[in-house]
Amino acid sequence: MLAVSAVDGCCYCSYFHAKLALIDGISQEEIS
Repeated sequence: MLAVSAVDGCCYCSYFHAKLALIDGISQEEIS
């Protein structure tokens, strides 16, 4: 969902899914 949020441009969704990814152990480098 993080990639979809980035494509559709929704700032709220991008922020929310990035935070969930960090909680799940995905690194900041992988998110960027």
